[in-house]
Amino acid sequence: MAAVNRAVRRPWTKSGPVVVWTPELAMATRMASIFVAVLLDPDPTLKAIGFSFTVGVLVDALVVRLTLVPAVMALVGARIWYHPRWYGRLVPDPDVEGDRLEEHLDHTDGDRQPAIATN
Repeated sequence: MAAVNRAVRRPWTKSGPVVVWTPELAMATRMASIFVAVLLDPDPTLKAIGFSFTVGVLVDALVVRLTLVPAVMALVGARIWYHPRWYGRLVPDPDVEGDRLEEHLDHTDGDRQPAIATN
């Protein structure tokens, strides 16, 4: 539970009380500024699309990612990281750090054949 609370509180305490500047908010600002540029086009259809994209991106960044997601994480607590066993069997574990590969190579170190045959 402490890790979840720390994950929720850290952006608020580290960046100040007024604006939480996260990578998501930075990207949303960039995207919104591009979509606002579409509003300068004289075509009303493009203006509507640019306006709706701008509002959608800002609502997603400000309401969903900075308000709702941390609130749900705080309410659910440590259970947010729980996955049932059946889910673990369906979703692959990529072993990004390569720990299982190193274990496998350590156990089969004596059985390894040279990659290139030498005469």
